[in-house]
Amino acid sequence: MFITRLLSFGPRRGHPRNLKRNIASISILTRVPATIYRLQQGPRSNLLAPHPEGEGIPIDEVQLDRDGLVKTGLSLKEPLFNGAIFMPNTHLMQELTRDAFDAYFEQDESCKPIFVRLAKGTMVPESLQLLQQDSQFALQPVPPRRLAELNEYLDEFYSAYATIIDAGDWYQKNAFADATPDEEPHIWTEL
Repeated sequence: MFITRLLSFGPRRGHPRNLKRNIASISILTRVPATIYRLQQGPRSNLLAPHPEGEGIPIDEVQLDRDGLVKTGLSLKEPLFNGAIFMPNTHLMQELTRDAFDAYFEQDESCKPIFVRLAKGTMVPESLQLLQQDSQFALQPVPPRRLAELNEYLDEFYSAYATIIDAGDWYQKNAFADATPDEEPHIWTEL
């Protein structure tokens, strides 16, 4: 069973469907509704505070509150995903992760980027919150946690429930042209 709370905010820029409806919705889920992936530099969670000069890789960054804790995006002024970002194999996912993949190698040529794969139906523990907006998902801490604690907890969750896949191999088997359109959830939720 999926438990969803629908929250409405102003339109999400750049997404034509939401501009037409003039809303953006965020769902809070108890199970993963589709197979979703997260690209990261290695098998351990590597979420970081934003780089002061903006040189970080956005999919690895989380905002810290004034007290140094990572809080859910819903508790911040501006709703945003503030945790480990996941996406199904869609055009947006391929574009963002391929850019991050290249950025990882620009920083360190010896890195071994991987995908963390969560299968459809995976239960989300009570200490994490899975938010969904369109084809993007975020695992966020509940209650707020220090960044190191969140990374440790994500490592434990991944080791119990995720599959780790070499990113280079995954890209060879999953061409950009074969990805599902983001605006077709009836397709990507079945994969």
